[in-house]
Amino acid sequence: MSQRIHNYNYQPCYQTGVLQQQENIGQGQVVVRISQDRLQIEMNIYQKLQINKCLNVVEILKIFNNQVIIEECSMTLDQFMKKRLEISLGFSRQDIQLIIAQIINGYQHLKQLGIIYRNLTPQTILIKQIKGRFIIKLSDFSLSGLVNNQELAQTKAGIPVYWAPEVMFQPEKGYNDKCDIFSLGIILHQLCFQNQMPQLLKNSMELQTFLMNLKQQQFKCQKGGDIDQEYIDLIEKMIVFEPRKRISWEELARIPIFQQPYKLLDNLYIVDFTHKLGSGMQGVIYLTIDLRDQKEFCAKVIDNTQIEGQREISVYEKLSKNNSKNIIQIYNCFHDKHQTYVILEKCDEDIKQYFEKNNNVNNAEILDFLDQITNGYMELQKHGIIHRDLKPENILIKYEDNKKKIKIIDFGVSKINTNQELATTLAGTPIYSAPEVLTLTGKGYTNQCDIYSLGTMLYQFVYKQPYCQANTLENLKNFQQQLKKNPFICPQKSVFKQLIERMLIYDPNQRISWTELQEEVKNLMSKLSIKITERESILHESISSSILRYLDSLQLFTSKLEQELINFYDQQTKYKTDVAKLLYFLLFFSQATILDCQEIITKQAIYIGGETFKQEINIQWINQDRVLQYIDDLQEYIEQIKIEPDQYFVEQQQKMFQEIENKRMTCYDIHQYFNAIFLMQKYKTWIQKEVSIKLRYFLLKLSNIFQDYPLSNVKAILYAQLAEKIKDENVQKKYLETRWKY
Repeated sequence: MSQRIHNYNYQPCYQTGVLQQQENIGQGQVVVRISQDRLQIEMNIYQKLQINKCLNVVEILKIFNNQVIIEECSMTLDQFMKKRLEISLGFSRQDIQLIIAQIINGYQHLKQLGIIYRNLTPQTILIKQIKGRFIIKLSDFSLSGLVNNQELAQTKAGIPVYWAPEVMFQPEKGYNDKCDIFSLGIILHQLCFQNQMPQLLKNSMELQTFLMNLKQQQFKCQKGGDIDQEYIDLIEKMIVFEPRKRISWEELARIPIFQQPYKLLDNLYIVDFTHKLGSGMQGVIYLTIDLRDQKEFCAKVIDNTQIEGQREISVYEKLSKNNSKNIIQIYNCFHDKHQTYVILEKCDEDIKQYFEKNNNVNNAEILDFLDQITNGYMELQKHGIIHRDLKPENILIKYEDNKKKIKIIDFGVSKINTNQELATTLAGTPIYSAPEVLTLTGKGYTNQCDIYSLGTMLYQFVYKQPYCQANTLENLKNFQQQLKKNPFICPQKSVFKQLIERMLIYDPNQRISWTELQEEVKNLMSKLSIKITERESILHESISSSILRYLDSLQLFTSKLEQELINFYDQQTKYKTDVAKLLYFLLFFSQATILDCQEIITKQAIYIGGETFKQEINIQWINQDRVLQYIDDLQEYIEQIKIEPDQYFVEQQQKMFQEIENKRMTCYDIHQYFNAIFLMQKYKTWIQKEVSIKLRYFLLKLSNIFQDYPLSNVKAILYAQLAEKIKDENVQKKYLETRWKY
């Protein structure tokens, strides 16, 4: 059975390194003093390490005389293990994996520099915390030597409990890096078994006995617990008497779970391979930390030995100096023998995720996204770059100053065109790809293929589904071939309908161009500024007092309120957010009012406010075209409004939509949601001091509408008064004086 170490004398006379000779000098630095008898050897080692940096070896900041300045770390692995033990917190499989992988990485670096470490103990392994990550640092080279120094490889060194048998019994015969494999086995045992050593040891004799027993009997870990069998097997391959029978450092480095978890780039960035953010056509993207200020970035790792990777790297290099706000910012590129690391700004989500979370993105917001994507692509066009893989996953959103900034990413299949050459390779994601990309006729294609891709995305944003329901690539190709004779037609009315149809034309030469698209987007943006036309009565002639007359008068009144709100919205821009929230629910109320009229026209009855109202209809009374037009117009107005919602607004919006899904909502039902927003705004400064008497009166009147004009009294209501056809400012003031505080 393995036991926790107990009262064992570490015999510190064998150790004379950093642990006894270091001094914290502040500013994240520690000074190490080297003894004269070790000066030349250690200086050689430190000079090698200063030039050849590794994340998992302590950083050498400065060397002078017999002193070395190293980075400061928060604790040793020994202290870390003891702290975890104190709070009864063991190491998880992933914890152990990360620690051992980093030790292996640091040790392999030393080996490549020809340094024999010979001092692998929890006391010489340091831990530095970087943004919640525990970074392992091998330190203390007071016992280390260089491969060509045979004398050092024949002396006892380090802490005895971590000595390999050959160090304890026959140091004069020499030993190699396998001695540190033995030490690592003991450390791994401690990590797995709550800091327990492989054997209870009270003195030097017991240590020697334990080591000699390994010659006769292979070490076996204790049974039980939830220790991973892979770790058990590994410990038993490391705590072995004969060095040649132990697993090697090279074999350890090839074990998949011990692949390098972090990578240091030019002593500036740490790439976290344990935190994958995404992947593109030619590489994987990982979270990356800037060591200077701890800010988060992304690193795209690209295979630079393949032509496709080289092509993408050339695109990034070409864009590295671009100032477009709508192309991912490129901060740096680092190259090694097989891979290139491109440092990119980190965004918050892709546009696909945004639309999945937000089911009611309005036209104004879609248009804003389209405008930003177009602006970004125009910058690509300046550099002669065809993206060839525009899709929602490659359009990122970054939140800056409460605004959504669009960023085009992933140039893994992009191509730089020179001299107007045509691209001819298969590229992109099929459902978003243009016909000329999928068919590869040999004629090649231009950046018009990306117009088609953007058209498929725009369709998906607007209509909440793919433009083509194809299950296979062959089905998709067949669908696209049909567009030759039967141009694509959007199924429903939308402000984007004509634009989408111009983008999804089969012949790339007939599609809208990028320049034309940019102009069209600007035109749509000017049209989609909030402009609401005042409505008229839907009745051809005055009819008797009835529920239909009541609802028509109500929609006439809300139309006037809409105009007042819009005027205030245009004049007082600093209150746009609050006004937009009111206007949003007001338009839903107005639309519901006209839909209620349509219900009466269709069924000659309506259930509203807890009562059923019947009304015989003469179809000649009704302007049905106007009814349908107003319903469509109000829907467009609702989609135009760009809102920066707060939590309360979102709660009310979601609650309303849930009700709409479950039942038919009348204007009486929708009214509560307008009131919820109005009552939250009622005593705000902008309504109390900035709003005209007329607008305050209109808002309060709508808030009280079903109290002042009860549905149960539809036959006795003065409809001219309800529709606000009679303007009397004194009446408005008096109403506000008597009703505002309630």
